[in-house]
Amino acid sequence: MRAVDRSRTWFDDLDPFLVVARLSLFVAIVNNHSHPRIAVALGVVTAVLYFEERWLRSPWPWLAIVAVLGWLQIQEWWLIDDHPVATTYWLLAIGVSRFSR
Repeated sequence: MRAVDRSRTWFDDLDPFLVVARLSLFVAIVNNHSHPRIAVALGVVTAVLYFEERWLRSPWPWLAIVAVLGWLQIQEWWLIDDHPVATTYWLLAIGVSRFSR
């Protein structure tokens, strides 16, 4: 029973936004169907954002990711399915939500 109590305490201390934001970055990498250079750049940005909480809470990195992914999706709209587009919309929602602090 003590292990359950410790895990509840650990889980209760997590910030919900940080959990959602970090998992969303992981989904953006996994669900990316772009060029290899963009995938590597997205991985580097994700690694920086994952460990730098101040930047993770800022709207600008999110909107920059959306701008790059959206531009690529517009350029190759006939090649992509709807999952990367939905992921881009989700990242846009996170970026816009950071303006309402």
